[in-house]
Amino acid sequence: MNKKVILLPAAIIFALAACTPSSNSSSLTTTSDSEDPTTTTTTTSQSTTTTEEPPVTTTSEPTPQNSLTIYFKDASWWNKDAAETAIYLYGEEGLENAVFPGEVMDQVDFIKTGTSPEGWDVGYNYKTYTIDLTKGYTHFVFVRSGLSGEVLSDWNARSQEIAIEDIPSDLTAPMYTIENTEAIWYDNNPENCVIGSWAEYDYTGN
Repeated sequence: MNKKVILLPAAIIFALAACTPSSNSSSLTTTSDSEDPTTTTTTTSQSTTTTEEPPVTTTSEPTPQNSLTIYFKDASWWNKDAAETAIYLYGEEGLENAVFPGEVMDQVDFIKTGTSPEGWDVGYNYKTYTIDLTKGYTHFVFVRSGLSGEVLSDWNARSQEIAIEDIPSDLTAPMYTIENTEAIWYDNNPENCVIGSWAEYDYTGN
């Protein structure tokens, strides 16, 4: 039997050779020399977001005020004849700092402004007193007083009633002054009270 030889065109032979994988062809996946050729390395880029925490604010409770130092500036008519200034504090249910007219205030300074025809010094005093706020006092009055030995008596002049809560809180050293008032005698009449005003004690004696 005669065998027939089929001659294929050269272009077809070249196309068949190109579609057939070769054992010597290179892989498209790049591997390192030390890695398994079947393992691929994938690098993922991750972004890090930092969130700033807001500052922590702590609020402390105000420390309760246990005492309050106040000042009193009198007038020449008030301190005439070496009169003292007492302070009488009181509250509910008969609470008081002492039997009326109260306790003598501490002397801070005397400012002389002249001399009377009788020869005594004319001027005004600075007085001070520290109120114990834990006692529960609600009001007080300044009382023109006199000492006879250790006995304190009322000398017939007093300030208006003052509520402790009405002392101006914006004053560092609150001072009640009657420096520019005229003499007014109480005479058991509540309307005859001396009305002063609050100011800042200036620490200089002026």
